[in-house]
Amino acid sequence: MSAVVGGVRVGGRLPVGVYLLSFSLFAMGSAEFLMAGVLPAVASDLGVSLSSAGWLITAFALGGRRRGAAVRCA
Repeated sequence: MSAVVGGVRVGGRLPVGVYLLSFSLFAMGSAEFLMAGVLPAVASDLGVSLSSAGWLITAFALGGRRRGAAVRCA
């Protein structure tokens, strides 16, 4: 049920784009945390130290920021 308060609709469903945006932000944000959880396995598979493999997460996150900025500007 929705109502009009001061000329603004209150209540009801949100547009589909809001749900898509929230899901995509959740997916992008959780991707870095997923990498942090498997960091020891990544380090051992690559044969590098844990701190060196940690830089992979940094590069991945910075790449995500650049992709986000490119999408926002497009």
